[in-house]
Amino acid sequence: MKLLAILLTVLFVALKITSYIEWSWFWVFSPAWIFVIWIIFLCFIIGLDTVMKDKKR
Repeated sequence: MKLLAILLTVLFVALKITSYIEWSWFWVFSPAWIFVIWIIFLCFIIGLDTVMKDKKR
């Protein structure tokens, strides 16, 4: 998934710089943001699971 986010970000930046797309920079970097948000979400879920397991002991 990380490789896909990197490739899409590089592709979108290249398309933006060459004026093939007229998206805002927010959308150009959206694959990177989505990857970061996904990692934060997974860390939250893993942390929550760990806390819940500790409370059951």
